[in-house]
Amino acid sequence: MSEAEAATSAGVPQNDDALPPSTSAEEVQQSNSGDVKNDNNNDDNGDDDTEQSKPLTTLGKKSSKKKSKPDTEVLYSTGATALFLAVEDCRWRDALDISELHPSQIPIWVKFTGSENSALDFNSWRRLPIHEACRRQAPAWLISAFLSANPEMAQKMTQFDQLPLHIAVEFGAAPEVVNLLVVAYWDAIVAQDQSGRTPVELLDTSELLQQEEYRVVYESLSRCHTAYTNFQKAAAEEQNAIKRKHKATFAAVSKKHAEDLKRERDIQNDLKNEIQALQDMIISLQREIKSRDVTIDDMKAEQKAAALNEQRLKAYIADLNKDVAREKHHVALLLNTVEDKDAEIQRRDDRIQLLSGDLQAVLLMQEQDVAASLTKTERTMRAMVSSQIALQKELLGQADCLRELLEDRGIPAIAPSPVEADERQEEKESSFNVEVDPNQEAAVVAAAAAALQKSRMS
Repeated sequence: MSEAEAATSAGVPQNDDALPPSTSAEEVQQSNSGDVKNDNNNDDNGDDDTEQSKPLTTLGKKSSKKKSKPDTEVLYSTGATALFLAVEDCRWRDALDISELHPSQIPIWVKFTGSENSALDFNSWRRLPIHEACRRQAPAWLISAFLSANPEMAQKMTQFDQLPLHIAVEFGAAPEVVNLLVVAYWDAIVAQDQSGRTPVELLDTSELLQQEEYRVVYESLSRCHTAYTNFQKAAAEEQNAIKRKHKATFAAVSKKHAEDLKRERDIQNDLKNEIQALQDMIISLQREIKSRDVTIDDMKAEQKAAALNEQRLKAYIADLNKDVAREKHHVALLLNTVEDKDAEIQRRDDRIQLLSGDLQAVLLMQEQDVAASLTKTERTMRAMVSSQIALQKELLGQADCLRELLEDRGIPAIAPSPVEADERQEEKESSFNVEVDPNQEAAVVAAAAAALQKSRMS
């Protein structure tokens, strides 16, 4: 490629004479004042889809298309953009200024439906500004500006599956423009339109090849096509070698994977057996835990019952202690009563002795009254002795009952001294065997008479 071609492919004009005069900002705004309408109805041919790079196995065939978001489309008669109109009128400077000020107009499609009076009209078309620029043989710097703003424009197809490269070759665009489009979309070299023709095949006619510009473009595209084909073949061979290598590697890896998988399955089976054993152990432990829980619940119930029994026993012991305290108090009262009775008996004994002395004195002093007094005194003494004996019997009975009660309650009784026990035994025996001795009775009478006489003398 010459220096001029390289400069042109970079988007730099060779001289100022090739550029049209620039328009003013007001004119650009006026040209951009047309209404832009969005048409969401896409063509049946799917020309608004973005073309993907072809795979290695689809050389020379139509490139596959992927769905993208709906393109913006306007009607030529009512909403053609200012950029499209400037390109259509070959006002290249205006088109450059509009593309720089309003780059959003570059990907807007303009659609022309043809004449309304005919049912079949082959003049209908749908193009982008870059398609129209290639048809109008626009300078390379304008095409470079479009591609710089939106590189995907080189991949957009018309309703006839024509890329910008097809249109540029068909309408005799400059070699620099062809180079820019090839560089922007390398797969366009082998892309086919609806007729199944590639850009090289569009120029492969004797009439066009007689012209210098077409011949240069044809030779350039032929070289690119050959290089592209060789590259694709080398890539295919390399891909086949990679596939073979991959196949061998895959076989080795598959074998190793099968062995590893077998080991993993064996390990998994061992783990499953261990897990089953652990599950059985867990079930056994759960049963044992359940049995222990039942035992623990029983023990808790027993402890609760024992606690209730302990509380009842404590309450019963407290009641017994209260009863014992009351019995001890009652025993103390009975002992005090016994002591009081003993003191009363001692007082009566003293009184009996005093009365006996008085009787003796009375008998000595008044013999005439001895018989009557003796009889009266004897009766009194007998009554007193009988009362004393009855009192002693009652006291002894109460003492015996008290000892039995204390023994029943488990309280140790105070044992009497041996002397007191002997005296009480003698008194008891004497109380049961009371006999009146005539000599003792005479002595008592004599004593009473002496005591009576003594009292009179005094």
